[in-house]
Order: sequence, then C-alpha cells, then structure tokens
Amino acid sequence: PPMGRTWVKLATPATAGSNEVVLAEDPGGWKAGDRIVLTASYKTEFLPAGRPDVGSEERVIASIAGTKIRLDQPLAGDHIASGAQVTEAANLSRNVIIESADPEGISGHTMYRRNSSGGISYAEFRGLGKERRLGKYPIHFHLVRDSMRGSAVIGASIWNSRNRFIAIHGTDYLLVRDCVGFRSLGHGFFLEDATEQYNIL
Repeated sequence: PPMGRTWVKLATPATAGSNEVVLAEDPGGWKAGDRIVLTASYKTEFLPAGRPDVGSEERVIASIAGTKIRLDQPLAGDHIASGAQVTEAANLSRNVIIESADPEGISGHTMYRRNSSGGISYAEFRGLGKERRLGKYPIHFHLVRDSMRGSAVIGASIWNSRNRFIAIHGTDYLLVRDCVGFRSLGHGFFLEDATEQYNIL
C-alpha cells in the first residue's frame, strides 16, 4: 500500500547509543518490523571529538508512534538534524518483494521493453542486478521510447543492488517518484545513452 512518505528528515539529532529517533514529520504507513536506514553525517565538524563517522546505519523499527521511532538496537554513531547535512530516515520495507532466489549466488533483474504495460508502485527490489553485466539492472526500462507513456515507478525500494538501481535506456515520458535506493554498485539512477527525454525523476 502507499506510504505517506518513503523518507523523512530527522527533527532532532540522534546520538550514538540511543535507540530512538524523532522524525520531522509523520511518515504515514511505517510500522513495527519495517527496515529503515539512517543516512550518514559526513561532515566531521558536526561530530563530537573522538567519535568517528560510522556511515549509514540500518535498523528495524521496534515501535512507532507518530514521529517517534524506537529502534531494535542502539545507534553506533551520531546523526545530525540541522544544516545541509541533515540525516534522513528512509524505509526499505514494502509488502511486495522481488528478490533473487539465491541472494548470495547469481542475481536476478527485471526489464520493461517496448510496448510493455504497467508500472511499479511501492514494491521492494533487493539483492538484484548482475554485477558488471550491461543491461542487467534491478529495474530496467530498455528501448521503450514512448510506447509506455504514462508509466511510473513510485515509492519503490531498491537496495543491496549489484548493478545500479533504476536504468532508463532509450525511454521517454517515465515518472520516477519517491523511490529509495541504498547500497549499490555503480550509479543509482541512470540515464543510459543521453537520448532519453521528458522523463521526470
């Protein structure tokens, strides 16, 4: 089902050792058991002396009430809530999941071709993409041109990808909105040959 928001900024700093975060707004539709990621705070001047930047952190929501989230385990590092580097919380969980049969083996991929029909709405794509293989991406629109005009990828979660997130190749008039990507080899959102036009990301 649709979520109010797929990602939200923090309202207050989240410090190392804490297992609670406060979001800037109610995300709507997030629930206990969902996997979230808190983005890294890269600028070291925002971090207290002696505390390293631990990067992005994955956690599971233990409970949620409005904007307050209790995490399944404490944070390893600090995450700021002000300035240009404000931390964002993104929800990776969806109720429709597309993943490889063997996540540690050969990865799968999905592809739309000319005159395909349909779109993607609030689905989770995890562990997909064939490493170092051209055209084998978690979500790939391949030489569609305008034959799928009006199609969209909305609210998708693409993570642990071995080859990008979404590739738009020779495709026009595609809407990509409110998607979350986390951990990818290569580009995340990719326009392949520079002829793509009228796409909105």
